[in-house]
Amino acid sequence: MNRLELVAKTRGEILKLLGSVKRSGMANVIWYLETSDFFVAKCQGHHCFRGGLAVHSLGVYQECKRLEVPFADSTIIIVALLHGLYMTSHPRFDQIEPGQTASRSLALLKMLRLKLNVGERHALLMHGQAPEMPEKGGYDPRHLLQHYIHRCICRDSEHFPGLFDSYVADDSLASQFDAHLYATHRLGIEIVVDKLHSEWENDKNEKFCFYTIPASTVRHHCGRYGLVKHSLEVYERATLLYSQLIDEKPACHIHWESVVLCSLLHDVCKYDEYEFSNQQSRHSAHWVEGGPHGMKTLMLLDQWHLKLNEEEKKAIAWHMGTFTKDANKKYGMSYRLAARLPLVKLIHEADVYSAKKLKKKEQ
Repeated sequence: MNRLELVAKTRGEILKLLGSVKRSGMANVIWYLETSDFFVAKCQGHHCFRGGLAVHSLGVYQECKRLEVPFADSTIIIVALLHGLYMTSHPRFDQIEPGQTASRSLALLKMLRLKLNVGERHALLMHGQAPEMPEKGGYDPRHLLQHYIHRCICRDSEHFPGLFDSYVADDSLASQFDAHLYATHRLGIEIVVDKLHSEWENDKNEKFCFYTIPASTVRHHCGRYGLVKHSLEVYERATLLYSQLIDEKPACHIHWESVVLCSLLHDVCKYDEYEFSNQQSRHSAHWVEGGPHGMKTLMLLDQWHLKLNEEEKKAIAWHMGTFTKDANKKYGMSYRLAARLPLVKLIHEADVYSAKKLKKKEQ
């Protein structure tokens, strides 16, 4: 499939999806798309090719379906496919809020008399940024829709970082990581994803986040993207051990989502403790020598409103096994006693496996 074929195919799929939405004013919207430059317009910064806006819009919808976004399909279709409407041009409507701002999309849809609910209007207006973390609990429905649309836009955009070069893109490490977290459907997981993507700056104005920093300075995974690589390796090993355990003991009470959450999030405490620049890994200003490790992770996840059960908390607290000190003090027991819980032992073994596996490769 060449680019022209892709754009033509995309046009048909978008019109079919919008046509399935029984909403007042939708016929006007379809007319606008067909008579404006929507199907030939480019995106800015990504999908920079003729028809890129339409391809990107459909890609956002597909990402929403892939992540099983918990909203009505009509809402997903409208927000995903029309979020970039402000970038289009039409002789009869170019005078409406001219400029590249999201509010123009709302103004256009109002002129086209498309009925939108509060959440849809908010998501269309705020799709370019992650929602602010609430004081307590998870995102309300309005901000939850904003979260998913913003994240799906980012997921699709990163497949085309520059000029058009491919119709098939491999998932990035961050994309894989997020997809595993979303699949647990744990209350508050959306806030965790946003926090892990949030960037912080060092004194040299360099930006970092969980997905770009190393896992250590000298021990293991001490290069760029080391922390997310290590976390995914722990996830892969932990899910393998879990499958073997279930085969041996079908009555085992460990839940799959517990394995996923603990393996992926056990090192969240490091999200702001390392930086990588000039091909060198170093501690950031947030790092404290001998500071809390597993317990810092639990503190952060609690601040981010992720609900964990007691066994999950202990698995994260003792993921370093006998090297753990803060968990011993917190729970008044050693790793030897804590490891009687299957999840605690499983996560520790997976963590050790990832670190030792990399050391063997380096040797």
